[in-house]
Amino acid sequence: MPSSRDLQPESIQEIIEAVRAAIARQGISRDAFATDAGISKPTLDRCLAGQFSDKTFAKIEAVIGPLISDKSDRPADFGYLESGVQSYISDYSMYRFSFLSNNIIRIPASISWDKSNRCLVFMEFDKSKKSTHRSILYISPYTDIVNFVLQENFGYRIIMTRKIRISGDQSMRGVIVSPAERHPSVFSPSVSPVYIKKEAGLRPYATLETGEEHSLIYDALNSIKNSDIIYK
Repeated sequence: MPSSRDLQPESIQEIIEAVRAAIARQGISRDAFATDAGISKPTLDRCLAGQFSDKTFAKIEAVIGPLISDKSDRPADFGYLESGVQSYISDYSMYRFSFLSNNIIRIPASISWDKSNRCLVFMEFDKSKKSTHRSILYISPYTDIVNFVLQENFGYRIIMTRKIRISGDQSMRGVIVSPAERHPSVFSPSVSPVYIKKEAGLRPYATLETGEEHSLIYDALNSIKNSDIIYK
């Protein structure tokens, strides 16, 4: 991350606009935003006036994602620094409804930092924990959405979720769209709500039909399905 002392005026203005946009998008007060970021209200006010430290910069990035488009330190297509996306690096369980039945599928996954391409990479794993799908994460400081694009044998699978909330359950909720598995040559995509939950380690691939975990995830997926979580 570049030092706040080295930022150009246009970068400082970009940070101010990104913070204001995040506050407006979340529909919360400055006090509530400052609490989420772990800073004081006066510190936030100074930030919005263009005066902030490297520590404040990092804390705000941890809450809303990357703040500036520093071309010297990151690929322009991905739009973030490693320091601003540390909260995403973890193992996960990705839950969705099966495209062929009403069962819930739990898929082990992880997000890591790709040093050579300087971006976040999302990996899905099969029952033997071998990698099956790989996606680069696209994150913008101007929206609340994370985009995953996973290439498959018969096309591309797209996942769109809300950004991780540091003060919440640290999950990502959204939708997954995939070419129809039965008729991949026909434009009839399969769609499911998706719930991506942080884990302490990779859990095994599983099909959930009954039980407490099934009930909890079923409620979470239906909550996403019945809301406008992506477009709200």
